[in-house]
Amino acid sequence: MDLLTASQAAELLHVSRYTIWRWTKNGLLKSVQSPSGRNRYSVEEVNLALEKAGLPLYIDPANLPSQAKPKRKKSK
Repeated sequence: MDLLTASQAAELLHVSRYTIWRWTKNGLLKSVQSPSGRNRYSVEEVNLALEKAGLPLYIDPANLPSQAKPKRKKSK
């Protein structure tokens, strides 16, 4: 699963990190917590949030900007 930080998700969605936090708090965008307690967002979840909002932009993990490459969840 590809995971994005709040900053990476915000950059891709052209919103602020605060907006990402509000969307998470209001249930529009689901997050998973990293072992350090920080929120991470799956590319699939970001796409679902875009779809819910009626926006046509879909993010393909293979075409992410180089500065926004998602962190991969470590395999056990």
